[in-house]
This record gives sequence, C-alpha cells and structure tokens, in this order.
Amino acid sequence: MTNKTNDDDNSTQTNKELQELKHSHNESEHGTASNSGDYGAAFNAGSAGTASNSGISGIAFNSGYEGRAKSGENGAIVVCYRDNDYQLIHIRASKVGDNGIEPDTWYSLDKDGEFIQAD
Repeated sequence: MTNKTNDDDNSTQTNKELQELKHSHNESEHGTASNSGDYGAAFNAGSAGTASNSGISGIAFNSGYEGRAKSGENGAIVVCYRDNDYQLIHIRASKVGDNGIEPDTWYSLDKDGEFIQAD
C-alpha cells in the first residue's frame, strides 16, 4: 500500500483512502451508486440500478441493463442501452447542459441510443 503525503498539512492518506473519498461504485442488481464529492464519480454496473453525482464537475456512469444516471451542474453522465440478453447495444455520454441534458434529472437511453428522461 502506497502512502501519499500532503506537505501542506502534513497528513498522510493511502491511495485506497483517497479513491474512496472521490468515487462510489456498485455492481449489484437494483443497486445505487452516488457521489456528493466535488470532481468525483459514481459508477453502477448492476441491472436496473442508478448512478448519481451531486458534486461539482462530477460524473455519473451507468453500464447496467435498464440503468439510469444523473449529475449536477457542470457534471456529466454516461449511460448504456442493453438488449434483453444484456448485450451492449449503445453507449452515450454528455456533459450537463449539452444534448438537452438537465442537471439533477435521471436519464437512460432508448433502443435507438437517444437520451430519454427516466424516473
């Protein structure tokens, strides 16, 4: 385990601790991953799960079947569309404010790979 020292405040944290501060992930069915830290990420790979980010400039990534994602202002989302055999058909990413993506709104992809609002 490698330690990182911050010379400004003489504190020491492991790389693992630093990763846990900025990222959240989930790989279970119907699970949820969320991140509220600035510049962090939330990743979900479970079926029908969610990934959300409420921090500044964060990313919410959902690669699961029937998954959805949302992010706050200056953030981004990444979502996938999988068929009923769980095969990856589409993947799409967007910054909040582009492609009609609104902050703090759930999105998934339709069968054509287009963003749709999801509840």
